[in-house]
Amino acid sequence: MRSTKNIIAATMLAGLLSMNGGSASQAADIASGLTMKPLGGISFDIGTKRAVSYFLSESGRCKLTLLVADAIKGDVLPTDTPIRFDVAIDAGTDARFDTAEGKSLRFACAQGTQTMLVSEVKQVAVHSAPAHE
Repeated sequence: MRSTKNIIAATMLAGLLSMNGGSASQAADIASGLTMKPLGGISFDIGTKRAVSYFLSESGRCKLTLLVADAIKGDVLPTDTPIRFDVAIDAGTDARFDTAEGKSLRFACAQGTQTMLVSEVKQVAVHSAPAHE
C-alpha cells in the first residue's frame, strides 16, 4: 500500500516537473526571486533537487505546499521518494527551508495573503573568536 502511494506521488511530481510555462507550473530561476499567486504553481531547481510549490490564501495565512525530489535527468524518473512540506505562514512573515547545498529558500507571505515571494538566501557560516578577559 505504501509503495503504491510513493509511486503515485512520484508520478504526480514528475508530471508537474515536466510542465513548462502554462498556468499550472512555471519553470523559473529561484536566484532572482519569484512571485506566486494563490494556486499558481511554480517549479524551480535547488541544486540537484527540483521543487514544486503552490499556496492557498486562507484565514489571513498563506498555506504553502512544497514538494522536493531529485531532478529528472532525460527520460529517467527519480527513484527517491518526494518530500512534501505543508506550512501555514502568517501574512507579513516568512518561512525558510535549508537545503543540502548550503542555501535557504525563503517563502514570504505578503500582507493580504494574495502573493508570496520566493527567494534563495545563501547561508554564510560565521566564526567568532572567544572573548579574552
